[in-house]
Amino acid sequence: MRHLFLAVLLGVLFSYSAYTQCSDAGACAIGGHEAEANEHRPLRIGISSTHGSSGKTDDLRYNSIIADVTWRVDEHGMFMLRLPWTRSSGPLGDAQGLGDVLVIAERTVWSTPTLEFRAQVGGKFATGVSNANDLPQAYQPGLGSNDVLLGIAASMDEWNMSIGYQHPFGRSDNAITRLKRGSDVVMRAGYSTDIDAVGVSGELLTVKRLSESSVLVLPSGGSEQFTDVPGSDQFQLNVLLTATYTVSADVSLGVQAAAPLLAREVNVDGLTRSFTVGIGLAYSPAL
Repeated sequence: MRHLFLAVLLGVLFSYSAYTQCSDAGACAIGGHEAEANEHRPLRIGISSTHGSSGKTDDLRYNSIIADVTWRVDEHGMFMLRLPWTRSSGPLGDAQGLGDVLVIAERTVWSTPTLEFRAQVGGKFATGVSNANDLPQAYQPGLGSNDVLLGIAASMDEWNMSIGYQHPFGRSDNAITRLKRGSDVVMRAGYSTDIDAVGVSGELLTVKRLSESSVLVLPSGGSEQFTDVPGSDQFQLNVLLTATYTVSADVSLGVQAAAPLLAREVNVDGLTRSFTVGIGLAYSPAL
């Protein structure tokens, strides 16, 4: 019965046209539970694969392999490291390579038997490729900026909520766009429960870019000039569905899908998706 339920659930998620509108320059990792280790299994090693499309506007297709490691140092704190490899293709060509490294540290600052508050701080580092095959920024595996991430998360029984902030520094060295992204504020709230060996969660996630991003225009008089991109300070509202199946004491299988309630349309940074599905495995040994 459990295996039948899992098969049905996987089929529903993978046939669903998800529209992930997360500015996943890293801010959406704030407050998430999918990468958490626990005090009994302090180490978690994960590998996941996602496939997505930006939609008909520019018809970009993305495939990513993401490796992540989460280490709980004690009952109150943990670290998470994430590294993606991405391949994109579209009308102008193909680009592939390593993406930007994401590092997040989390610490429980206050807790009771039913309520917990956690503080999170991290960074996204411009380790990714940003000039592959001389294509625009939207094709590139890396966003080309070093970003600071800050967040506060709370959980009470099956409920969770969080707010996060991401501030990018500098411009991408992409020769075509020289993109400078605006800062993002991310808020999420969700509910999770267990159905036999399957953990299921649903979340509302919003992303608000605080200012328009800017890109390079044709040089004039030998100096670079930049212009803001209209509509690039979009507000996004999404529904996320995650399911995690306990394969064994050490291994779990997860799938995720998302759908927009308010969808973004500007894709100058390559973060827009009109269709995304993902699946991942996690190994958590008993140390």
